[in-house]
Amino acid sequence: MLGKNLLEQSLKNYNGQTYWVSLDIKPWLSKENKFPAWLNVSFGYGAENMIYARKADNFRQGYETYRQYYLFADVNFTQIPTRSKLVRSLFFLLNTVKIPAPALEFNQRKGVMVRPLFF
Repeated sequence: MLGKNLLEQSLKNYNGQTYWVSLDIKPWLSKENKFPAWLNVSFGYGAENMIYARKADNFRQGYETYRQYYLFADVNFTQIPTRSKLVRSLFFLLNTVKIPAPALEFNQRKGVMVRPLFF
């Protein structure tokens, strides 16, 4: 169902994947605004009950698939001021991973849900 080897199974594990877009909103605000440059807003997209790639295949097997959309406060570590090269390097590495934090989930099946820790 999900593939013949570990790599293929990882790629086809649709339920375990969430795609994120993080937006820096500071440049959109006025110069006088005190909004922190390191705080971004992220939007996510995921799916639930997807065992097969096509909705019809899932439905035939008894799975009701649905999409999930997320709203998330995100930290852009590279925008946190520091003079230390080590800390700057650590922040750069931290920026490649999604840090778990509270998120809002929107979906057709359950409506709006608060996720205390999500990534």
